[in-house]
Amino acid sequence: MQIILGVLALVIIIFLVLTKEGDFSQKKKMKIIKSVIVAVIALWFYEMIVDTNADNKREIVLAFNHGKEILCRNDTVTKEFFYYENGTESFVSNDKNSSLSDLIYPIQECEIKSE
Repeated sequence: MQIILGVLALVIIIFLVLTKEGDFSQKKKMKIIKSVIVAVIALWFYEMIVDTNADNKREIVLAFNHGKEILCRNDTVTKEFFYYENGTESFVSNDKNSSLSDLIYPIQECEIKSE
């Protein structure tokens, strides 16, 4: 995604640089170029945050699948009593323990339990 945005910004900037002076004033060209650069930087930061969140979720699910304990809202989630639901990105209790029935923990509220 970032490569596509970079290429698009580069094409817009090259287009503006090569246009005749009568079409756009120098001030207008600079404003457009600055706006494109700011938009690309903002989108790059957004993509970086989204990628980091996805990596964190992937690490939690991987640890859960390998039998490690996950901490959600101060409760321990294990593969024995929970399963991971991909569609809702949450840990859902199974029927093995009645005291845990109907518990659902969104993955955003969870972290890998430190040993």
